[in-house]
Amino acid sequence: TFAPYCATINTYDSSWNLIYSTDLSTLKTGDVVNFCVTGSASSGSFDMARFIINGVQQTDTTTRRPDSTDFCQSYTLPEGTSTFTVSAQIHHSTEGWI
Repeated sequence: TFAPYCATINTYDSSWNLIYSTDLSTLKTGDVVNFCVTGSASSGSFDMARFIINGVQQTDTTTRRPDSTDFCQSYTLPEGTSTFTVSAQIHHSTEGWI
């Protein structure tokens, strides 16, 4: 048995295609991306996630990437911002926010 943990954050375009880190610099103002987080646990389940994007906590989300267990946050790239810091927490049914 192991403690649940937040495993990874990936970025997808609006059609759910993975955007590789080498391609992130091609994004521009107005592009819509989906930041997605996944977790891992030996028991229990995950029921939501929350993202912090450039220091601003987003609304908790239960949106899932199609055919996956990832929780995702849609985000439109704002004008005048060229770098992004994204972190996430995932909510476990018995352990709470991780």
